[in-house]
Amino acid sequence: MSVRRELLEQIEAGSDSMIQACRQLIQAYSGDPPGDTRKAAAVVMDYLTAHGVDARLAAGREELPNVVAVVKGENPGRRLVLNGHLDTFPVVDSHLWNVDPLGGEIVDGRIYGRGASDMKAGIALSMAVAVALNRMSNKLTGQFVFTAVGDEVGQGPWGADYLLDNVEEARGDAVLAAEPTSCDIMRFGERGSIFMEIETTGRSAHSAYAYQGSSAINTMMGVLAELQQLEVLPVDMPAEVLTEVEAARDRADAIWGKGATDALKRIGVNVGTLAGGTRLNMVPDQCRAGLSLRLPPGVPADGILESIKAIARNGGATVNIIQASGPTYSSPDHDIVRAVRGAAKEIRGSTPSLYIGLGANDTRLFRRRGIPAFTYGPTPNNASMPNEYVTIQDVVDVAKVYAIAAYDYLTA
Repeated sequence: MSVRRELLEQIEAGSDSMIQACRQLIQAYSGDPPGDTRKAAAVVMDYLTAHGVDARLAAGREELPNVVAVVKGENPGRRLVLNGHLDTFPVVDSHLWNVDPLGGEIVDGRIYGRGASDMKAGIALSMAVAVALNRMSNKLTGQFVFTAVGDEVGQGPWGADYLLDNVEEARGDAVLAAEPTSCDIMRFGERGSIFMEIETTGRSAHSAYAYQGSSAINTMMGVLAELQQLEVLPVDMPAEVLTEVEAARDRADAIWGKGATDALKRIGVNVGTLAGGTRLNMVPDQCRAGLSLRLPPGVPADGILESIKAIARNGGATVNIIQASGPTYSSPDHDIVRAVRGAAKEIRGSTPSLYIGLGANDTRLFRRRGIPAFTYGPTPNNASMPNEYVTIQDVVDVAKVYAIAAYDYLTA
């Protein structure tokens, strides 16, 4: 029997254990806030050590541990890292769920719960891949490393950033993430983002004598209108990115909604919060707005930041940049991309399209350090929304894809 066939049979034979681990991860609540992944990390450690995989904790903060598991091949070679995150968005709407959001219930072939698709399923299938490869380690070259990080949702410094700074095994020749993409999409990059707060001030007065005051809200409206104009700036998307994005348009729009690809190709400006004034019959003397911008490949963050500051300055506002990161992408013509797409064709019967993520994940942190990084995972059904779920078929299929893609990449 070939090694690839044996790997597939191991995934199939261990599928019940993998699905149970997914359920246990959902039950180990790790919402951020408050941000505590110790229970989820314990599930991962117990599973890996019970199956003979060398694993350890690496934590910069006690409540945000990261798990690092290493499978060493028979001979030196490439290092492939499979990264995922243990934290999830919080449960704030349990009354809108049809099931217990922390129950991990299985209904009609679906696993329900907070983080089911984003990304407790990705963690569970990654563990199964590590176990399968570990059993075949004498047939491998190089290293397979699985990292489960505790600080991705809040974009804090204690997850992948901490591992890249402190754990040598986290720095691979290539990185994969089992974040939810759908089995028909593989992401090779993400948009950049800028989060900021803007404040305007005015002079309070009774609304009957509004001419004696100065409205902070009116000033804010002018500033926000100018910022919205950033959406119409021309975008010079790199040709290799544009080609793949357009080729994937129909699939991407079917998954994320019609208009997804058009949105991806332009700057996005969202006013998420707006507050000002104290009474409806008074001229407001203060106003605050919170905004998020999304930047497609071809739009550097530095240039947009300068435009933002100029708009605020000219409009009489102050701006506080909370965080800013430019778009990142890796070459779609990479060995691990060919390995994953080939494996997906073999397992699923169709080759995943290549796309740029509308949102960001930890792969951007690896790319900033020059490490090619890509995302492929189950379908994001109601991700971080009520009745979030993942299909068992997706979980098993993606585990099989990763097992043989990892083997093909490491032994090439």
